[in-house]
Amino acid sequence: MEMIQIEQETVLAANPQHIFEALTTGIGAWWMHMFESPTATIRLEPALGGRFYEEAGQGMESILYATVTYLEPGKKLSMAGPMGSDGPVLGTIDYELIPEGQGTRLKLSHRMIGAVDDDTRASYTQGWQVLLDNRLKQYVEQSQ
Repeated sequence: MEMIQIEQETVLAANPQHIFEALTTGIGAWWMHMFESPTATIRLEPALGGRFYEEAGQGMESILYATVTYLEPGKKLSMAGPMGSDGPVLGTIDYELIPEGQGTRLKLSHRMIGAVDDDTRASYTQGWQVLLDNRLKQYVEQSQ
């Protein structure tokens, strides 16, 4: 059994509430799809116990990434789940939003324990960088 702990930060030129909305109700606009179906959708239900999931569409595959465990709009979002991992794992994902100047510092903490290895660690580290520093950043800064 191995453990992965990924800590990342990025500063976004948007206010915390706008970023929080992008992390929840707007997630389908910038999150990378696991399914290659043109009808695939990604959703996050912004409520305690809400699902973060993807559906390929039209009666095809679905995957539950995580479940919302803590919600403080504009400040913090926490979830627990496998986040698309292939093996048996326990995982937590925490986003913290901190106002900074004219923007917001987004802190990510992703912890996983279970069937993970160095390739899995590298894949998640790179994936989070692409998601937060590129896709989310572009989405929130262009949609204000």
